[in-house]
Amino acid sequence: MDNLSADEEKSANELLTLMGNVLATWQGIEHVVADVYLIFFRPSRADPASVAFNAVRTFDMKLGVVNALVNFFCSDPQRRTWAASR
Repeated sequence: MDNLSADEEKSANELLTLMGNVLATWQGIEHVVADVYLIFFRPSRADPASVAFNAVRTFDMKLGVVNALVNFFCSDPQRRTWAASR
């Protein structure tokens, strides 16, 4: 950052820090969704289930898969808790 003023450098560093925090937070959200998904397959089928889950590319589709599992397998109170968390 050779041609930046001190204020611009400070702003650039703050922006990069915020971007890193956003990425770390998003990774945490994706990790929780994957953990919920794997609850339905542990322990005996976790590896093939992980392969299938990771083949799904978009977060929206992954969330849809988890939502379908919750709605099919879970009790009414569990489904309400899941719906409230979304």
